Amino acid sequence: MSSLTLAFSPWVAGRNTILSSQRPSLRAAAGPRPARRSVQALALTKGAKSSNGHSPALEATPEQLQTTKMMNLVLAYFEEVMSKANADACHRILDSRVVHKDMVRNEGRYGIMEYQQYVQELKQAYPSIWVRPTQFGIVDSHTLFVAFEGRAAEDTPLFKGVDLFHFNDHATKIKEVQVYRSNWLGAEGHEERKKKKQHQKEAGAQP
Repeated sequence: MSSLTLAFSPWVAGRNTILSSQRPSLRAAAGPRPARRSVQALALTKGAKSSNGHSPALEATPEQLQTTKMMNLVLAYFEEVMSKANADACHRILDSRVVHKDMVRNEGRYGIMEYQQYVQELKQAYPSIWVRPTQFGIVDSHTLFVAFEGRAAEDTPLFKGVDLFHFNDHATKIKEVQVYRSNWLGAEGHEERKKKKQHQKEAGAQP
């Protein structure tokens, strides 16, 4: 069983740095989607004392607090936005002027309403879709590279890719997501299902 991997730049990694992450357990192909877990980042502050005055106390540096906030937003993004199409989560996690760039298909979505429409259409086409992060690469205090994997439906191949996330100053919102991934939209049967859905929609609109 593989584990979640954290890749660090000199910006955050230090001699007294302790970073930990718990990855949701891997599921069987037909099993339930793994639950999201929060990431924790702590730094051992030199010379600090615990409440009893004996053991060193663990305190988070501002840089690591920022990193933790960014990573937790990403975990929420994949679990709540991409896997569940949760409208409330869209407004909670995404900036109102968020940009989504599909670098594979050369498509873009601008603003939270277009983003919300995109994930809702995705969920309608693939009710059992799930996506989860597998690796984090810290670029700077406002940017993460995140490798991910997912499955559109139980009978479709596993897809993988990398997202580049940009955050606002305080890491409370995601401002931009650039997607680099395998062509999961070309998974077996996707185009046929898409055409069938469109024909059904057109047939339902006829008097």
